[in-house]
Amino acid sequence: MSDSATANRSIVENRNDVGAERVQTERLTKNVAALSILEPSRKKLTTVEAQRVLAVFDSNQRRIELLTLLPFIREHIERFSIALGQDAVAILEEHFHHEDRFNDVQDAIEFERNAAVENIRSERAEEKARLKALQDMEDEVKAAMMSPQTPMLDDSEVGDKTPEINVEDDLADDTLVEHYPIIEPTTEIEDEVDDEDEESYEYPSTPELVNPQLLSERFHLAQQLSFTARTLLRSLSTNPAAVKQIREEYQGRSDSSNQLVASLQRLREFTLTRLLTTPLELKARDSHMNEVRERTRRNNAAIDKLLIELKADEEDRDRDISVKNEVIRKLKTDLYQIEN
Repeated sequence: MSDSATANRSIVENRNDVGAERVQTERLTKNVAALSILEPSRKKLTTVEAQRVLAVFDSNQRRIELLTLLPFIREHIERFSIALGQDAVAILEEHFHHEDRFNDVQDAIEFERNAAVENIRSERAEEKARLKALQDMEDEVKAAMMSPQTPMLDDSEVGDKTPEINVEDDLADDTLVEHYPIIEPTTEIEDEVDDEDEESYEYPSTPELVNPQLLSERFHLAQQLSFTARTLLRSLSTNPAAVKQIREEYQGRSDSSNQLVASLQRLREFTLTRLLTTPLELKARDSHMNEVRERTRRNNAAIDKLLIELKADEEDRDRDISVKNEVIRKLKTDLYQIEN
């Protein structure tokens, strides 16, 4: 009898395990199907235009990787002079000369711009101080006019010596206006002094602060650098052995160069994915993403509703516990009174 029960229980457990595996398999299949929508069905580019676009990305990435080797080549130009050849060395020297000159001009532009900004800041500080002084003077005049310092005299002290005062004549007198000018409230000065913020102030652009000759020289040097860089890349493309030797001895790029190369690689992958994706696949992916967003919104709404219900149930539970505790306390009190 026990053997039969054990056999039946094992059969049930096996069925449950098979059912659980089937549910897990179906769930994994659904997840794989959902993720497959995000991946393009094609693995290779079929159109000539798409292949040309990707070829441009690959060519630019190789050129930029070569340009990142220039600082290392400059430090060891004598070591690689034989492998590079006289023509490439001459181009490198010309490129480095333009680079040094470009950096000097850039430093001069930054120096002039910083000096101009400092002058503007000092002028604005002086203007603020002047406006503040005018405002203080205006406040003093207002205070003097509103509360005069002259003491009041009795009629017995004044006697007949008090002259008659004609208000109209006094108002028309220039000396009174000269000593006590009537100044209207200057809200513009207050706003300009109080509301201006150094951080929100927009300084003039660089062309307005720097000598135009320096800007023109920087522009021409940038063009010369671009020309020598293209010439150098063409020269290095014809000498793969020298490039290989430099890459083998090069220890590592700078952080900025690595970030640039990594950004180009990510851009290439993104462009390749877009080129491999057909319009129908793009439409299906957008529809799937909209469905996922809508499902997420509904799930969040259901979660919020359940949390509200859970909070209400917890409050009801706490209330019931409080009532029961009160009943228990009363029963204990009655029991204590009965015992005593």
